[in-house]
Amino acid sequence: MRGLALEAYQNVPISERDDWEKMSNAFKSNIVTDDIALLYSRKFKTRRQLPGESIAEYAFELKKLAKRAFPNLEDEQLDYFLMDQFIDGVNRTMQETLIDKDYDTYTELTKKAQEIEYRRQLL
Repeated sequence: MRGLALEAYQNVPISERDDWEKMSNAFKSNIVTDDIALLYSRKFKTRRQLPGESIAEYAFELKKLAKRAFPNLEDEQLDYFLMDQFIDGVNRTMQETLIDKDYDTYTELTKKAQEIEYRRQLL
């Protein structure tokens, strides 16, 4: 490690370094500031599917941004933000197909979108 990561690790109390969960939480609290979370939040809210980007790639990148933008939320809580942003940012034809349906989880939504994408590629 070097730079900010090394500094954040060195600020983790030695007593917490033997327990992965404690060490991980302390490290995150040292490295994730409100400014960084705000930056990722903006990137998350403006993220759109890029030309040539597959549904799987877009979904993965969106989830990465969400975890950085909202580091204190559990996956179930993130799902609501992810589903909303996924539909807002996916290509127009896919958006029109997905928008009128209900999905319980982000995984369910992205699997359905991948199935649709795959079927369209076969045609």
